[in-house]
Amino acid sequence: MMLLTDKLTVNDTQVCNFASHHSLVVGQKIYVDGGVYTSRDDVLIDLDYRDLQIYDLADLSDSIVGHQKVTIPKRTTVKRPDHIPNTKMGFLWTDRDQRLLLRYGGTWIDPEEVKRNMNDQAAKTALVGFDFGAADLHSSEAWTLQQKTTAPIISRLSHGAGARYVREGQGYYLGGFEDNIGNDHRSSKSELDSISANLIIWDSPLEWNNKTVRQSAVSDASYNPGAGGFLTHLPIGDVGMLLSVGGRQFEGPEAVRFPMDKIRLYDIKNDEWYTQTAEGEIPDGRNNFCGVTAVARDSSSYNIYISGGQTGDDSGADDVYILSVPSFTWFKAYSGKEIPRIYHTCELVQDQQMAVIGGYNATTLPRSMCAQEMGGDLRFFDLNTLKWADYNPKGIKYQVPQPVYNVIGGGGNGGARNKTPAAGWTDPLLETAFTRATLGAMATQSGAPPSEPESTLAPLDSIATQSGAPPSQPESTDLIHLPKTGLHGGPLRAVSLAASPH
Repeated sequence: MMLLTDKLTVNDTQVCNFASHHSLVVGQKIYVDGGVYTSRDDVLIDLDYRDLQIYDLADLSDSIVGHQKVTIPKRTTVKRPDHIPNTKMGFLWTDRDQRLLLRYGGTWIDPEEVKRNMNDQAAKTALVGFDFGAADLHSSEAWTLQQKTTAPIISRLSHGAGARYVREGQGYYLGGFEDNIGNDHRSSKSELDSISANLIIWDSPLEWNNKTVRQSAVSDASYNPGAGGFLTHLPIGDVGMLLSVGGRQFEGPEAVRFPMDKIRLYDIKNDEWYTQTAEGEIPDGRNNFCGVTAVARDSSSYNIYISGGQTGDDSGADDVYILSVPSFTWFKAYSGKEIPRIYHTCELVQDQQMAVIGGYNATTLPRSMCAQEMGGDLRFFDLNTLKWADYNPKGIKYQVPQPVYNVIGGGGNGGARNKTPAAGWTDPLLETAFTRATLGAMATQSGAPPSEPESTLAPLDSIATQSGAPPSQPESTDLIHLPKTGLHGGPLRAVSLAASPH
């Protein structure tokens, strides 16, 4: 499958992999934006890629990957106009009406684009919108830039961990580096001294906020979000809860991976952070991985699937793990040695499969294993059978896999009986949050319902995930009201974590 368009100066046969991109599912389409590419001579190529890639899950064809015939979605592209910067390691979500693709943050890629946009304040604060319902998707009018020109500016971050709550059109971004390209107040080129401790939340009203909230008194006071971690929205409690796991924390010049048995949770309504201990088959510490969240039909368990990432000596992992909540139990779902991935993205499709998009192999240096040898640039992991498979639009909707329900109780449709962590709850308030009514029987989607036609919209309770993240000091303890945005959607508020960097 061709990865690039004729717009690029690199011949398609030279292209090895793409990575560090942003992705999103909207109905029957997977949108892939930005990122970097590797060539077959093992050189990282930061390309000024002007096109938005779209994989159509309703239009399938056969292709040869390696020596096997596989079924893959058709790929098309939409040209991005010159005034919209190309980025890597940012985040995509949609507005509440499911009509606008939104992109926050990311590091600028092309040097010429940096020069072109350096004096453009809107480009530098970088909230980008793409209108799914535009009469001409290839028109520059389909794209908009957030016009944010007055202080205080919410900086453009990259490498943070993102999550989505599709029903309310909310996006969340935890941590991230603040680079010195286009952020005027940053003069240092070091990423280590420009790490954010903020949780940025995009809400539905048209207003920007920057807010600092307190941590739970029993939370780990040393916690700061780490680079390359994972964040997801769970339909628990009044307005949901965020769950963060993995990533890197910086101790001086050294990067230390967070232990995967330490799960961080944020009660959105009550502005409380908690740390819960997980047990079971705990994965090695990792960063730059991705995952999706699937919910049992009766909402008795929330099962978070993670794929790959950098572990140990920065080698890539070829595995899939499941964290089942509220028992907070880890399960190893798959382990291989042939197709490790890092800097990839994951999206939930058809409430039954995890689409693994892009990424590259870091096990061997130079990175000579290309997409064709890695199973293709778009692979699918069946959440029910726990096997890699072709895309299956008619498969069985999500069922809790047997290795999981053997431990937590119940069956494929739910009925989990084990709803208490083996190590006990670290905070009675967290236990109470998990006993509150859920936000509805939610199919968790890494993306959003389709934009057309209306009658085919997926449940608006869908939610989503993506990955990446790092740390820093709280910036403010005041609530700051900023000017209204020019995009559909809502306010952005930054919530600093009341914790000391460690």
